[in-house]
Formats: sequence, structure tokens, C-alpha cells
Amino acid sequence: MRTLMRLTVTGAGLLTAACSDPAGLPSRTSLRPSASAASLTRIRYPNSVKYRDAGFHPAVGRSGSATVSARALLGRAGTTDVEIRTGSFDDAASPAGQLASVQVKAFDHGGTLAFTDNHSALRGGGAASFSYGNLHRGEALQLQTVVRGIDGARSDVVTLSDAVRLRPDLTALRLAGPEKAVTGQPVNFEGFVSEALGDLGARASCVLYVDGAEADRADGIWVDAHGTVACAMTHSFPDAGKHSLELRVENVNPGDYDDSNNRATSSIEIVTPRAFTAYGLYATSEYDATTYRDVSPWTHDGITEWYDQTTSYSGQSQFASVGGLIHASLAWPIHVSGSMSTNGATIDAVDRDESGSYLDWQKATCAYDYAMNGGGSVYICTYDAGYLAGYTTVQYDFWGADVQYHTDRWVTIWDANGAGSQTYTPYDWTMRGPMYPFGSDFTARVSVQGATDDTPTTAEATVSLEPFSYDWLFPSDPPCGPVPSTTACSEAHFTGTGISGWIEYGSWPPYTP
Repeated sequence: MRTLMRLTVTGAGLLTAACSDPAGLPSRTSLRPSASAASLTRIRYPNSVKYRDAGFHPAVGRSGSATVSARALLGRAGTTDVEIRTGSFDDAASPAGQLASVQVKAFDHGGTLAFTDNHSALRGGGAASFSYGNLHRGEALQLQTVVRGIDGARSDVVTLSDAVRLRPDLTALRLAGPEKAVTGQPVNFEGFVSEALGDLGARASCVLYVDGAEADRADGIWVDAHGTVACAMTHSFPDAGKHSLELRVENVNPGDYDDSNNRATSSIEIVTPRAFTAYGLYATSEYDATTYRDVSPWTHDGITEWYDQTTSYSGQSQFASVGGLIHASLAWPIHVSGSMSTNGATIDAVDRDESGSYLDWQKATCAYDYAMNGGGSVYICTYDAGYLAGYTTVQYDFWGADVQYHTDRWVTIWDANGAGSQTYTPYDWTMRGPMYPFGSDFTARVSVQGATDDTPTTAEATVSLEPFSYDWLFPSDPPCGPVPSTTACSEAHFTGTGISGWIEYGSWPPYTP
């Protein structure tokens, strides 16, 4: 559970139109007019910051070193609480000094004195509160206070003018989030909270409850008068099934006008994602050089031809493959997404729909999408027969290369009279694909979802890349002679160096022909 949450402000006075000011009240700072949905902007603020404070503010008076703040707040039950303290209501510290006495004068809307109420010999330190059941919104107040203990032996007389305001009414508008998610994955929610009456803003806690238990919270959020904010919350669900959700607005300060609208409910369905029965990841980046030579005869119509062919290739190549087995025959079309990353960067991504278009040798329905010029290739098969009946196989490959190929071909022809002739045919070509610097590890993810699946099936793995090198020579016996040769032989030489890694999970069913 986090103790500090993001606060997203949805404009200023955007969802509730500004109310007209009641008679007898001084003008407030004008609120921005309501905006269309297309013009709403989202700005993120720390919880401690008042993104705007357009409501009425407490009355403040001073004498000597003493500062006194006061506010008169009318609640839904008709009771007005006149609250007075030294310093500011925003101060976290306890009020300084001592309120020795307080005189409260109330005036009706016509300016006539309604009553005078004197409070002396107070013992509440630097704070006091008095409740009245006969005050109305907009009625003016005059407060005269005597403060001691701030300017030594001197008593400071502080006089303030205020008016009765409505308490802030914070309302839990709604809890927004997905209707469905999978177990074990973080799910993001937004709780929208507004102030409905327009006199004052307030601080509060925005709390997410799951099945009646607190799951996440944002403390000390600020909601301005006639403002709307969105608090962002996150929760992971370990259990599948339907879960009740509730957004509660708690700890409203100053106290809420009406706490019956401080809750909004919703629900979410959590499902268990289908898992891969087995999957694996292989990745390599290497430079290699290979040479093949093959000499063989072919006799026809009394004429013998000797073929002497040398093929060589060298260069940098990269390859990665992630894939596996799902114990379900997914319904076509199948959506495939995935990504591959290394060295802090994503080097390839796929996101496409595939339809089964051919049958393989096991009569499986398959689809393939090969990247001819490098990048990502996808292979999918669903099996209705054979040892993989009821399964789906998925493979997502990446390749990149800058490899040079060269082929020399000599042909020596011996005719019936023993005379020979020779031909020489060179052939060169290059294979190129996107190339990237590989880091010390490689991560790949593949996710598939059949047409009738509620959720995708996802596999992800990270493999460490380790250095390797090789130098393999496969000579023939007898060895090949000088070019061109008329001795049957076949030999190869492989050299390479690079980095690679392999990891696998689970197991495949045993093969049965």
C-alpha cells in the first residue's frame, strides 16, 4: 500500500457549473466556465499542492505578533460551527498562545444586529469553537478575540469580519477502471471526486476498497470549490472471480457538508490467464565464417562430369526465438503480439491477427508470417489430431544479418575420347536485415489470444547472454585435391565468435508417430 498517490486535476470547475453568489457574500474569485470533453486537460500535482484555491478563505486578523484565523461553516443539519484559532488553519502545528475571550456578533442579511454572544475564561489554548443553530448562509459575523501568551505579558485584541459559508461537500462521482483483468497483474483505477456546493475546497483521503477491505489510498488530496480531481490507485488481485470495488472519500477537512455521497461502487471480474505448458527463448549475436567444398562425379551417356563447388559466407548475424505450447486449440483468427529487447531498448515488436491458411504434415492448421527483410516472423499451428491434438504451438522469431555469400563452381567434363573441358561459375549475394547492439541479457515476450478467448496467453523470459567461440574443421578421407579436382570428397570449416543464451520452461508431451 502506498502512502502517497498521484493527483490528477481535471480542469478547474469543469464538471459542475459555477453557482451564483448568495446575497450579502463578497465576490469570490471567478471560476473558469465549464469546458467540453474535448478540451479537458490533465495535469498532475503532488498531494500537498493546492492546484487552485478559488473558494472562500478564512477571515484573518492581526494585532502585534498575534495572528487569528476564523471561519463559520454551516452543515446539512443546520448547525453553524464558528471555528477560531491562532495562526492559520493550514498550520500542522498546534495553535500558539491562549484565546482568553471571544465575542461573536451576528448580523442578518439586512445588516441588523441579530445577537451578541460573549465567551470568557476560555481554557482551550489557541483554538475555540462555538455552535449555533440560528445562523444562515451569507449572514455576516464580527469576531473580537483577546489573545495572550504571544507578545509576553501583553494581551492582543484581534477583530475579524466573516460570513457564514457552506461546508465543503465532497462527492465520490465514480470509480473508473477495466471491467475485466487477470490475476496477479497490477490494475489501475481512477477515483473521481468533486466539490458540489462551491463555497470552500477541502482536503481528504481518497481510498480504494476491494471486497470491503482497504486496498490503496491517497491521503491529503485537495479538491477546490466546484473542482473535480482524479486520484490514481493500483491493486493486484490474487484470486479469480467477481470482486466488489468501492471508492470512499474519508477524513474531509474541514468537515463534510453531507457524507452520504462519499462513496461510489463498481466491480471487476478477475480471470486466471491460460498459461503456456512449455516455452523457451534462444538469442544469439555472432560473427561467423564458414567454407564448404564438395567434389562429386556424374556419368551419363558415356560422359563423366566432375563437379567441384566451394561455398563460403561470412559476416554478422543475429537471431532470437521465443515460443512454446498451449494446452488448448485456439480459435482462428488468433491475435499475436510480442516484443524483444536488449541493451535497454526494444529491437522488435509484433502486433497482428493471423488466420490459419494451410495444413502441415501433421494435418495441423497453421499460419506463418515470415519477415523477408529481417525483423519479426510469426508461426502458429492448432492441432486436431496426432500427439499434439488439442494443443496450439506459437513461435515468434527475429533475425538480422549482414552476411556475404560467395560460390565458385568448377565442372570438368570427360568425353568418350578422354578429352576434358572446364567451366567456372562464380555466384555472390548478400543477406541483410536490421542489426542492433546486444547487451548482457535478452528479454522476449509473446502473447496470443484466440477469437473466443477472454484473455491472452502470455509467455515472457529473460536470458543471460554469454560469450562463445568455435573453430571446427571436418576434413574428408581422402582429402580434396587442388581445384579443380576429380577425387570425390566433402569437407567443411566453421569458425565463429559471439554471445548467446538459452532458457526453457515446462515440458512437451512425448512424441508418438
